[in-house]
Amino acid sequence: MERVVLVFLAAVALLPDSSALRDASCPRICKENAYGDPVCGSDGVIYPNICEMKKKTCGKGITLAQEPLCLRSSGSKCEHRCGGEKDPVCGTDGRTYLNRCMLQVEICRLGIDLSHVGPCNNISAHRENCPVDCEQAPRDGPVCGSDGNVYKSTCHMKLLTCGQGVVRTNKKYCQTTRHCRESCWRNAKPACGSDGKVYANVCRMKSKNCGKHVFEVPMAYCASQERTSHGSSCPTGCKNESEKPTCGSDGYIYRSECELKLLNCGSNRRVSKVDYDKCRNRLAKCLKIKCNNDPDPVCGTDARTYTNQCQLNLATCLKGVQFAHVGNCTKLKEEEPCPTDCDNETEINLYADRMAMFTSKFFTLITSVVLLCYLKDSSLQCGSLIC
Repeated sequence: MERVVLVFLAAVALLPDSSALRDASCPRICKENAYGDPVCGSDGVIYPNICEMKKKTCGKGITLAQEPLCLRSSGSKCEHRCGGEKDPVCGTDGRTYLNRCMLQVEICRLGIDLSHVGPCNNISAHRENCPVDCEQAPRDGPVCGSDGNVYKSTCHMKLLTCGQGVVRTNKKYCQTTRHCRESCWRNAKPACGSDGKVYANVCRMKSKNCGKHVFEVPMAYCASQERTSHGSSCPTGCKNESEKPTCGSDGYIYRSECELKLLNCGSNRRVSKVDYDKCRNRLAKCLKIKCNNDPDPVCGTDARTYTNQCQLNLATCLKGVQFAHVGNCTKLKEEEPCPTDCDNETEINLYADRMAMFTSKFFTLITSVVLLCYLKDSSLQCGSLIC
């Protein structure tokens, strides 16, 4: 019996520490271009992003470095686990690096910095290659420029940024193109786009509108655009409604019962008003978010402009509103109302306008023919259009 206990204790001693075991936080797959900038691990090694760090060090207890460990001045050897993906960036030393991670290694070694995304541009080259016109140029857009703007084509980018050294770069660096090639998983929640169309989900909406400024808005907007009987029950706005905090059966807190209906219109699940006490815990949690009023506007998926990102984060906590785009919310496209009847006056005016246009073109034709025939033969007979 004593021997069995000793064997068991020996086996336990050989097991890794519980903090080092692979768990649910260890990713197996890291999607390309989806996890931000390179990071420095507590082991002093540079990784392409935080996902790759967790994946490659899973079970080793490695965390993000709290101090600037990945610098030669701090005694770092500038070791890295960078991949070979091609996503060129330009350093302040004027050299083009294969990707952001490889540049980070040189930042560690030499103390340089990032100049801009995309390859470095030769000064003399971008002075010489400024197009005058793009009518015959290849339509290879949408193109993401290193200045963060989207252009119709490479030619348009060079035309509009002539002399600025802007180069074509990866679509992930521009807001309206970063989802162009993204694979969309099946999602049961449909999304309403600011173009008034309903999409299978938010991912589909972004991928189908590559390079276009289309963002998610409340489903009530699309329902009103479609003029369906379902849409008639959805409020299109709550400006005139008095604010009275309302707790929804989904656990979120809304500014009013109108907003509850607005933000949940078209949803597969029915959200109704419930006793406010059921939202007390959420309210206590969200009130811990302290925001200032520094203006740096962002737009939420409720089509409202928030003073800054922190204010939007508070709305996300309270009622699940997500980030739509940077800056003030773009005015939604509005269709002209359909006429309810067609009175005689409108019909007569339309007929008169068309007759006037036809008469003008007809007399222009007659005048041209008469003049031509007169030059050829002065004996032209009245009513004849043939010389």
